[in-house]
Amino acid sequence: MLGPVILAASRSDRMRRFVSAAPGTKQVVARFIAGESVDQVVPVVQDAVAKGLEVTLDVVGEDITTREQAFAARDAYLELIEHLKELDLGTKAEMSIKLSMFGQALEGGHELALANVRPVVEAAAAIGTTVTLDAEDHTTL
Repeated sequence: MLGPVILAASRSDRMRRFVSAAPGTKQVVARFIAGESVDQVVPVVQDAVAKGLEVTLDVVGEDITTREQAFAARDAYLELIEHLKELDLGTKAEMSIKLSMFGQALEGGHELALANVRPVVEAAAAIGTTVTLDAEDHTTL
């Protein structure tokens, strides 16, 4: 029941600015969100790997309502994989993906999600990155 409210709030630029500026929030968010772009995330991954840590990457944004957003999610993962490849981090990071982000809940979603996720999984496998399927709940398995 709270899920739709949180998703609606996540779409609001005003809410994002408010939460980002709230005292103490930045430290909490930074612990779980490495950045908002690949260029912000990669140095965090490099630092963690240099410290001997294992890394799981997830592009946040399950609230996909259009095919274009599903294509953008696919492209975001492919861009991240390309950066991991360039920096030889493929075997040092794994990815967690939600099929809903690839369009699973849209009309024709099963086929759309499969078509979008296939190149991501293939690109990840080519550089030695493990991909884990994640789900919001039992309905998206």
